Amino acid sequence: MSNPNVKLNPSIKEVQVGVYELKTVKIYPLSVAKQFELTDIIEGVIQQFLSGDFEEMGNELLVTYVVSAIKDNSVKIIEYVTKPGEVSIDDLTIEQLYEIGNIIYDTNYKTLVKNLKDLFNKMKTKLDLKGSLQKFSETQATV
Repeated sequence: MSNPNVKLNPSIKEVQVGVYELKTVKIYPLSVAKQFELTDIIEGVIQQFLSGDFEEMGNELLVTYVVSAIKDNSVKIIEYVTKPGEVSIDDLTIEQLYEIGNIIYDTNYKTLVKNLKDLFNKMKTKLDLKGSLQKFSETQATV
């Protein structure tokens, strides 16, 4: 029996998964702690990639690298956004995994990136304004 006073998080998305038979599973937004952990994973993958000679890397090696990074981290990421035991990597096609990745990005990072850019631009504008005011006041002091 569900409690009528309980509100579901509007950021919860549903996706169809299954190799043989489809079932609907909920994709939950990341907690701040899990988002920090996932960001660390992504940062590590990027650093590892950039530490190699990626300019000399052919398309085949690049694809191998990306597939390896996904393989190494997909189980953990799926566990971050689904209820325990609800879905395993064996239940997913690559297209379904890609769709879940898009949901994770849209739900947890897209707005964050936009908001951080806006905040950075606001701070930059205010800092530039202070610098301009200081230059103006210095100019007025010498007149």
